[in-house]
Amino acid sequence: MVEVDREAVDYLQMNIPDIGKKILYGDFLKMDMQKHFSGNFSVIGNFPYNISSQIFFRILEMRNRIPEGRRYATKRSGRTPRSSSRK
Repeated sequence: MVEVDREAVDYLQMNIPDIGKKILYGDFLKMDMQKHFSGNFSVIGNFPYNISSQIFFRILEMRNRIPEGRRYATKRSGRTPRSSSRK
């Protein structure tokens, strides 16, 4: 698991001890995956909308080592959805 949010890493390590050693703190886009994964690996994540394309292209670069991937990209904003009925 790769997580760029230090607070999230700390929380997971404190509250889910079994996952503690499986979390890599860092930026997926800059990380040397060969250093951390010796064989094939999967990419599963909830990617930020604004960098989902960059993540997708990074996955393509490593496609021979990634037999499967699942993604969910979210676009977050401070706005609330508008009502569909207008007057």
